[in-house]
Amino acid sequence: MEPRAPISLINPGTAQHYGAILTIDTRDHALAAYTPLAAAGAPLPEAYHPNLTGIPYWMQNQLGACVGHAAGKAEQVMKFHESGATVITPYSARFLYAYAKCIDGNPTVQGTDPRVVAKIMRDVGVATEATCVNDTTLSHASYTYQGNLAYIPAAAIADAGSNGSKISNFAFADITEAGLKAAIQFAGENRGGVFMLVDIDKNWWIDPVTGQATWDKAKLLPLRTPTDPATLGGHEVMPYAFDIDPATGRSIFYIFNSWSSQWCSSGGAGTDGGFAWAYISDWLPHIRQIISTFDIPQTYVADNFTYTFKQSLKQGMSGSDVVALQHVLRIDGEFPSTTPLTGYFGTVTLAAVKAFQTKYASEILTPNGLTAPTGFVGASTLAKLNALANPAK
Repeated sequence: MEPRAPISLINPGTAQHYGAILTIDTRDHALAAYTPLAAAGAPLPEAYHPNLTGIPYWMQNQLGACVGHAAGKAEQVMKFHESGATVITPYSARFLYAYAKCIDGNPTVQGTDPRVVAKIMRDVGVATEATCVNDTTLSHASYTYQGNLAYIPAAAIADAGSNGSKISNFAFADITEAGLKAAIQFAGENRGGVFMLVDIDKNWWIDPVTGQATWDKAKLLPLRTPTDPATLGGHEVMPYAFDIDPATGRSIFYIFNSWSSQWCSSGGAGTDGGFAWAYISDWLPHIRQIISTFDIPQTYVADNFTYTFKQSLKQGMSGSDVVALQHVLRIDGEFPSTTPLTGYFGTVTLAAVKAFQTKYASEILTPNGLTAPTGFVGASTLAKLNALANPAK
């Protein structure tokens, strides 16, 4: 895999930093165009409404392990569909969260940066509940094995590395309606899952009539957006479908919430449990991260790919421009088919750019008085890339 720029973890005791490895937007080849929504009330493809029948909900109780539950559920849904919707793999939400708390530098603080969990899914995998039981009645310290990696059962770590649960990679979506829909659709079409960090405040669990705290599902769903300027924290959910509310014509999305003992059951979607829906536009201001995990071939090539490069690129840069660069170079034969499109301009991309410049030396090097490739994507290289990426223009 091509070397990637280091990622700083969030320290809840200091300033938060939300960066991105890959940006999922309408320019990103991997999550480019998403199918327009059907007319209000019309059914959408299965990719938007995955069959969740028979997938049990987890009970999170009021333990700050929501990111492990949301990510673990995304992984469980992924493998459920990969197995032909016949086998439910009992992956452990506890393993993901506990492992994250052992490495994020804040073992006693409840909650963690979702990207830490995504990296664990990619690099370590997910243990099954047979080797790491998801017991949410434990204290935070016990649930996370005292924040010490050495205390996580060796059998669980071995299980995670050998049961085929590792994901190919993960990416961050733009926090827009298009970005959220693209993440959901791409995950649905590429054996993936989505988990999302949102702000919460006290009105999440306050009865709007009595003003008293409640966990009554009927009084909490659909989820109410934050109204208190003093945000209490973040909560991780798993968005898995989007649609149009026929009553209002507004875009909505569906989630697994996995929040409390009152929001869980062993039944399917629509029973008492993590299932909920909300208006997308209401929640956009309160979304902090959208992460799509996926299993796609490293040789993935998007159909009908077009892109317009507008800025110079060089080694050390990252983002969707670099993803597109890697994609065009792969199509043209310079970027290795066995190397993932990381979105980071590292040594592999540098070598590919030099090979590209050498191949088209008469258009790139010679007009600039150069005899050897530079690896810098300047005006002449950009012009050739744009010609290849926009053949009809």
